[in-house]
Amino acid sequence: MGCHKPNPDSKVVAIDGLLSGGIAACAIGGAVMATSIPLVCIGYSKRNNAYKTYNNTCASSSASPISFNLTAGSNGLGIAMLF
Repeated sequence: MGCHKPNPDSKVVAIDGLLSGGIAACAIGGAVMATSIPLVCIGYSKRNNAYKTYNNTCASSSASPISFNLTAGSNGLGIAMLF
């Protein structure tokens, strides 16, 4: 009554469960990877389009030069940067 023999089939079921779980994880990872490739390509093209739009409309090519001037104020002498 005290001896209990293990069922050898229980190990096979456990291994089959691990294999099917690993196969499912690989399939999900592959699907996520396949979906991400087009999204990355779309992101690159949108980024480049945003760069071109900014450079053509917002960036000014007539930037004034930066100059440093010695000034006297209520706190004493200092250097003022004008841009």
